[in-house]
Amino acid sequence: MTRSAGSIPHIHVLHYLFLCHSALQFGLVHISAGDLLRAEVAAGTPAGKEAASYMDSGNLVPNSVVVEMVVNRLEQPDVQEHGWLLDGYPRSGDQAEAIVQKGIKPDLFVLISVRLLAMLTHLFRACSGPSGSAVQTGLVWCM
Repeated sequence: MTRSAGSIPHIHVLHYLFLCHSALQFGLVHISAGDLLRAEVAAGTPAGKEAASYMDSGNLVPNSVVVEMVVNRLEQPDVQEHGWLLDGYPRSGDQAEAIVQKGIKPDLFVLISVRLLAMLTHLFRACSGPSGSAVQTGLVWCM
């Protein structure tokens, strides 16, 4: 899954605030590890069944199972055609090493600091009009 010159970008973003805008702007497929995990469990895939067994007993799903799900999703035609934006994963050095060993190498990592996040949260809250109704800004809904 390495990128050749002129190919589709792969971006890892650590906060949801920018995901809709980035995915729309660049035409990337947004992949949330949490959403992917829930979808695999609901679909009853082999990895989903294995994950459910851990989740049902109150344990964390092992990295190997989540990596399998992420790799499988990244191999799908829509992702191959449009590129990907991986949301909130990897969250640890072990997870990062595991996906690199599987050939997943993002072109860009974006880490948003807490201060910037607080500022942006305040900015987006300000989008709400005096009546409290939501205002569409073109790319995001402000509440």
